[in-house]
Amino acid sequence: MANAHIEQAAGQGQTESIGGFDSFGKEGATWVPAGFEYNGKFVGYTDDNAVVEGTPDRLVMTVNPYSHKNDIVQVLDNAKQMLFTDQPVSVPEGGTISFEYDLAATGYNTIPGELRDGFASFNALDFENGIALDWFTSNDRLCAVYARIPFPQMPTMKYDLEKRAKPIVSFLLGRRYFYMDHIRTDRWRNPMYARYKRWEWKMKEKYYFAFFQEIPTPTFPSQQHTYKIVYDQGHNRAEWWIDNRKVYEAENIKHKVKQFTLAYGLMTERNLGKTASISCHGQGMQGEWSAVRVTTMPATPNVEL
Repeated sequence: MANAHIEQAAGQGQTESIGGFDSFGKEGATWVPAGFEYNGKFVGYTDDNAVVEGTPDRLVMTVNPYSHKNDIVQVLDNAKQMLFTDQPVSVPEGGTISFEYDLAATGYNTIPGELRDGFASFNALDFENGIALDWFTSNDRLCAVYARIPFPQMPTMKYDLEKRAKPIVSFLLGRRYFYMDHIRTDRWRNPMYARYKRWEWKMKEKYYFAFFQEIPTPTFPSQQHTYKIVYDQGHNRAEWWIDNRKVYEAENIKHKVKQFTLAYGLMTERNLGKTASISCHGQGMQGEWSAVRVTTMPATPNVEL
């Protein structure tokens, strides 16, 4: 990749810094406009009001106000402005990979306390199995996300889960195929609730799902934090870190991820309305990201004593 700096530290794996934001829009760019093929057309996550500025190691994206929307497919409505890495990052077989970056996010006219109304994101996306490991940052909320998403290019994608349908049909399809939970930390700390959620998670593991874990770390507009996501393929688990503190983990990840496409984005997560998208109401976001520091560790061989 362009502008990828490799470091090798004994016992700490190999670290690659993926930046090169100044190459955006040029041939051979490290980061490219995000989007998906839908009904034979490419639907891009590009907003008419977006301003994208990049240096080799710093990206600033601003959309104020949001204008991009999709009235039919939820996953095509959520992201307003987003970049993908042009090439995916490989996960060492049986080993560990981590993604670390710095971000300062600012919301404009977003609803206080409502994360889904507008946030800046980092996304590690597995387009083969639908696994998504994300960090979401709004003016006053930080959220770790573990999800399995029916991306449009997945052969098992069921568009009827995303398309508009009568309420009873939507309810039944949602119960059968898609599960979403927005977990508040105070409830998660309740032992009985935690036990119930673990059982329910196991029951839903073969379906699409999205778990939102809000983190009780105070934050304010434009405050910079250091974020990290660690994926351990050998032990089927992932961890979310902020400012050098582990704050969330997911275990028993059934689908082994071989590679991740990385993304930086400005997003919403507002459910589609009865007749059209309702995600844009005059709000906007700005995100200022560092390059992504990607560290890989090979599998540790078993040692017989």
